[in-house]
Amino acid sequence: ALATDPTAWAQCHIGYLSPKEEIMYAHSRIDGNIVAPRGTNGFGWDNIFEPAEQPPATYPTTVTGRPQMALAGIPNRLTFAEMTTEQKNAMSMRKGALEALIKRLERP
Repeated sequence: ALATDPTAWAQCHIGYLSPKEEIMYAHSRIDGNIVAPRGTNGFGWDNIFEPAEQPPATYPTTVTGRPQMALAGIPNRLTFAEMTTEQKNAMSMRKGALEALIKRLERP
């Protein structure tokens, strides 16, 4: 059974030690929910983590604009394991942490 509060987050922290021995840290966090397992892509907890922010829909819609997935009884919201690799990588917390660190390194 799922916990009464399914709220969760995935995060990544990254550190860097410069040649001048300056330490820099950066992080990225993705909010979401823990859900019943869905999907087969990815690894680990990808099939139970449903990010709050969802990738753009890549499945066909009906004439009314409602996703065909919903009509077939498939949830409109995707777990990481239901996303394509490209969709998941676009919102990756690892990518976010690395991009944040690069911004810090680019500061004068």
